[in-house]
This record gives sequence, structure tokens and C-alpha cells, in this order.
Amino acid sequence: MAIEIIPKKAEIKNITLVGIVFHISLILLIATVLISVLLFVLQINLNRNIVSVAEKINAIGTSEELALEKKVILIQKKINDFEALLNSHWSNAKFFTNLENLTHPKISFSEADLQIGRGRAVLSGTTDNFEILGQQFLIFEKEDYIKGVNLLKTSINKDGKIEFVFETLFDSAKFKY
Repeated sequence: MAIEIIPKKAEIKNITLVGIVFHISLILLIATVLISVLLFVLQINLNRNIVSVAEKINAIGTSEELALEKKVILIQKKINDFEALLNSHWSNAKFFTNLENLTHPKISFSEADLQIGRGRAVLSGTTDNFEILGQQFLIFEKEDYIKGVNLLKTSINKDGKIEFVFETLFDSAKFKY
């Protein structure tokens, strides 16, 4: 056996970027696993607590109270369903009342294709001359809730009256209940 009198110098390892990234990644992996296990254990404990509280509630409440609670929950669901139905309902009557108020006295609408949910109405009608038609166009344009008015078609019928088709684009929120 050889005895060394002069000890060898320890080699100093160089710190590299790859080594630093490796060690940080290893630490993050271990931390992620530990946190996941901790959250899993907490979830199991919370589920047990929820079940025990529900059992305590059922033990305390009488059968009449439980039946009443179920009935209240059912009625609440019906109220929520009705509220959703009411919020999605559009009022055609409001639209036609507003149209009546906006119609020039010498304009006669004969047909209306109303898509109130999309905010669109195509109105066909007749009038005596183009001046009245222009006035009706301006009346529609000046209204706040009407976003746009397009004159799709005009023609003169055999009686000399002007037949026209308007497309109006409007804010449909104004006609919700």
C-alpha cells in the first residue's frame, strides 16, 4: 500500500448554465409534485367535510322540512327558467307602436318583414310622391335607435303612386320586455 505524502488537489467543477437549469428544474419538479399531493389531500378532506355537513343537515331536518326544501328549490328553478324566457322575449307591439309614431301621415305601409331579434325590418308601402318618401327616409334616419335605413326598391304603379321597400336596421334591445 502506498501512502501519499502530498495530497492531490481537489478538482474544482465549473458551474455551467446547463447545470443551473437542471438543478432549478429538479427543484421545481419536486415542488410541483409536493403541491399536487397537498392539494389532493386537501380536496379529499373538504369532500369529507361536505358529506358530514350534509349528513348533519339531513339528521337535524324533519321529513317535512326536507320536502319543503325540495319544493322551494323546484320553485326557484321554475322562476329562473321563466326569467330566462322573459329576458329572451321581444315585443312586436312596442316595435309597431314606434313605427306608427314614426310614419309620415301620407305613407301607407302594406307589408312588414320583421326580424326583431336580429334588429332588422323590411317595410313595403306606397305614397303619393318622392318628396314624401324622402321625408319618411329622413324621419327614420333621425331616430336614435335606428342604426341604418336603406331604400331597397322604388317604382311607380299604374295609379301613379310610388311603391317602395325600406330596410331598417335598429337596436333590438329597445324592444325587449
